Amino acid sequence: MNKVILVGHLGKDPHKMITKAGNELSVFTLATHEKYKDKNTGEKMENVTWHNILVSGYSAPSCNKMLKKGDKCFIEGKIQIRKYEKNGVEKVGVSVIVQNIEFLVYGKKKEQHGNAGNDQFGQLSESNDNYGNKKWDDGVF
Repeated sequence: MNKVILVGHLGKDPHKMITKAGNELSVFTLATHEKYKDKNTGEKMENVTWHNILVSGYSAPSCNKMLKKGDKCFIEGKIQIRKYEKNGVEKVGVSVIVQNIEFLVYGKKKEQHGNAGNDQFGQLSESNDNYGNKKWDDGVF
């Protein structure tokens, strides 16, 4: 089973991409935070991990339009590891291919998006398994 669940904040506004087949993608980074106490010093610590996120299908245009840097969202998907060549050097890209996304934008932040009371915020879900196997331009991440 290949499944990942993340809750975090966007590191920057989503980047809109179009595949060779003309499908819209939404690409962004998501920061997740882990807080813990150092065993030796007792000091409170925080570890931030950055994830490369790829949204396709009908959820991509909504992500591109509505999500902004700093927004919180819930992501459920699968990890995809792929090899590609860039400038003659072989590289490895690790991405989370989104199957379900929920925008966790509330209150004043939601109003700033211009969608107060609009049902467009919330859950966008679909099975994107077939998109994860399509080829998009190498070097996305």
